[in-house]
Amino acid sequence: MFSDTTYLPVQFDICISKASDFVENLMTEVGNDSIRGPGLANLEIERRKIMYGRGNAEKLTGDLVLYFSRFGHLASFTADVEVFLQILPGDMKKQLLEKLVKCIDSSSTPSRNVLGQHITFFKIRELIGDTYSLPVEGKSYKNKLGLQSCVLHGLINVKVYT
Repeated sequence: MFSDTTYLPVQFDICISKASDFVENLMTEVGNDSIRGPGLANLEIERRKIMYGRGNAEKLTGDLVLYFSRFGHLASFTADVEVFLQILPGDMKKQLLEKLVKCIDSSSTPSRNVLGQHITFFKIRELIGDTYSLPVEGKSYKNKLGLQSCVLHGLINVKVYT
């Protein structure tokens, strides 16, 4: 019989392995469809691995960027990933923001999604309490976007009065 200290880690490894295989197969089946569930499940698996000391914050960051590239334009994105951002260390949050900037600037981002991604980016910065200056080609991200960033930031903080 297993002792409690060896049984739980072994049980966790078996369960997480089965869950990972299932989600991987699901992601393959779904392909490029706009179904968020498999991506969120993948993030949750990595979050649980980190909580049990078996995960990797860099992998979680990469998975968040991948999820952002597919769904960052949606209004629900920030709420989707809030729990995953909470377990990232401060330096990884800064790296995540830098990677999100690169993702937004990539030529592979459809133009119809860029505005939504910018809005989501500002929401994420606010959520994690960003006080970083993000260098992009010698300029801060805010300076690079210029007036556009100010307008987007205003859109996020606008209160509707009736």
